Amino acid sequence: MKVSDVMNSSVHSISSSAMLSEAAQRMKKYDVDFLPVLEQNSIVSVLTDRDVVIWAVAEGKDPNMTPVKDIISPGIFSCSVNSDIRVAAQLMKNKQIRRLLVLSEDHTVVGVLSLDDLALKTNDEHLVYDVVNAICRPVKIETEI
Repeated sequence: MKVSDVMNSSVHSISSSAMLSEAAQRMKKYDVDFLPVLEQNSIVSVLTDRDVVIWAVAEGKDPNMTPVKDIISPGIFSCSVNSDIRVAAQLMKNKQIRRLLVLSEDHTVVGVLSLDDLALKTNDEHLVYDVVNAICRPVKIETEI
């Protein structure tokens, strides 16, 4: 099975100079938790809803005054549209990530492969279990008294 068989071809992106509030509005509008970040029409990073919450809101940054570029991490993880799904899943496991950008032969973004796509479209319980097990870590809950 190839990545193209299970990926989501609907991709919405955001400019690195856009404000976080615009990114959050776009995530809400398209019901996504992940946006590729563009600079001069090239993907430079990705922004997740978790990034917005952890690196901006929790740090007290004003989402109307903070550009996306101020909280993103450099680099992206991607796979080819023609990659075998097991190769893509292994990359997700190794990097402990829930999503991969999917690139065409000419390196343009043509989709996103998510953990949800693996779970819902591969019918391979062992593959999904392996990826989830590698990505998810137990959380130690601390209470304040």
